[in-house]
Amino acid sequence: MKVAVIADTHLKSMKKPLPRLLYQRLINVDVIFHCGDIQHQDVLSELEGFAPVYAVKGNGDSGDMVTNLPEKCIVELNGYRIGIFHGHGEKGRTVDRAFNSFIHENVDIVIFGHSHQPLLQTKSGILLLNPGSPTVKRREKKYSFILLYLEETLRCEFVLF
Repeated sequence: MKVAVIADTHLKSMKKPLPRLLYQRLINVDVIFHCGDIQHQDVLSELEGFAPVYAVKGNGDSGDMVTNLPEKCIVELNGYRIGIFHGHGEKGRTVDRAFNSFIHENVDIVIFGHSHQPLLQTKSGILLLNPGSPTVKRREKKYSFILLYLEETLRCEFVLF
């Protein structure tokens, strides 16, 4: 199973489209995870044209995005329990907030955004992933997202551009 993992698109409208490389890599995915700061419903509608989308709200979302999306969710796919959370909060590092938000949930993977910094880390046997952002790189040198392969052996591919 091939999953696209994105976060922090920060698109207030579709006047500025998602990057072409992202569109090209979405063609054969089975599922898309969006870890918040979407900012416009049209982004989710666009993504849903490729595959089912699981999304959570971020601190930069408002209006319908806040009303219609959960703060966090757990998705079970191909034998993996995956927690999705944006990562915002008041204290500590983003990665720690994401980890702690699922500490009693028995998840295999925690996916989050917020920092715009790509990350792959393991903590207490849980894989922690941040895809960065395909549209707002902030202090990063490149834009990024993840292709996650949920097979017997888990594989994570960061797409940097």
